[in-house]
Amino acid sequence: MSDLKSAACGAECDPTSPGAFDKQQSQSSGTDAPIMTVPSPCIDICKIDGNTGLCIGCLRTRDEIRGWKNMPDELRVQLIDELSLRKAKLATEKAETP
Repeated sequence: MSDLKSAACGAECDPTSPGAFDKQQSQSSGTDAPIMTVPSPCIDICKIDGNTGLCIGCLRTRDEIRGWKNMPDELRVQLIDELSLRKAKLATEKAETP
């Protein structure tokens, strides 16, 4: 993996790396109820587009990529929803460009 890719994505880019996806864990209270976490949207195409400032693979900004590991699940879900809107907007802009 290139240094840029490593710096941008960290463990999220390699689904086989330890901690790449936070696995279900038992709560510390001893119950068997799982704590669900949201997997990273990274698809191993880690390059920032100079025009948009977004990763061409997952459509996140550098700050969003860096902050993913420390982001609460509620914000991760909001970000994933935003990524769908970004994708649609980029597709529309591309279709309108001659």
